[in-house]
Amino acid sequence: MADEEFARKITQAMAKRVQYYMFRGIAAKSADKKIFARARVSFDVTVLPKLDLGGEYNKTLGHYHERAACGKAYPEIYEVLAGKAIYLFQKKRADGVVEDAVYCKAKKGDQVLIPPGYGHATTNVGRGTLVMANLIALQESDYSDFVKHKGAAVYFLRGKNGKRGEIKLKKNNAYPRLPKPREWKARRIWPNGLYASFVANPQAFDFLTKPERILFG
Repeated sequence: MADEEFARKITQAMAKRVQYYMFRGIAAKSADKKIFARARVSFDVTVLPKLDLGGEYNKTLGHYHERAACGKAYPEIYEVLAGKAIYLFQKKRADGVVEDAVYCKAKKGDQVLIPPGYGHATTNVGRGTLVMANLIALQESDYSDFVKHKGAAVYFLRGKNGKRGEIKLKKNNAYPRLPKPREWKARRIWPNGLYASFVANPQAFDFLTKPERILFG
């Protein structure tokens, strides 16, 4: 967390709070489950309650993705189902220094592509619970770098006077020579939603398991 003093003062009751829930490999019907299995893609849902982390918005731990046979890491697509999110992506060099940091604000209906090679974390900046879905190839995620650096490269704090809805960016000093974060715009690429779009045409999502088909990241 951004506020280490707050972390040290967490009570036993606070420590029992569930920071977020993850539901892996969801399928509405057995036929859909077979479609996901054949494509080796998982449809997941994550739920982040509205919690205070010492003036910081509630967030996921953050992770990097495993690399495919082509050498590129697997991408991921998110869709906000309820609430408001900020997605933070960060790309590191071979020596571990973060060379690019990007954040993307997203509301209900918005979809965000995490490019190959970018670690990422999600923050709930809304006034209620954040619910989001994702599509990703079956792979193992690596959380260790985010643990080592006490979070992502950027913390998202409540704005002036701690008002919720306002957002202040704070660099994480555990990362040396961190570049200025830049902002991307969220879009809705699949109007029917990720789940329905994938089930209807899984071939259109081949880039999830073949990241070499993505020309950036």
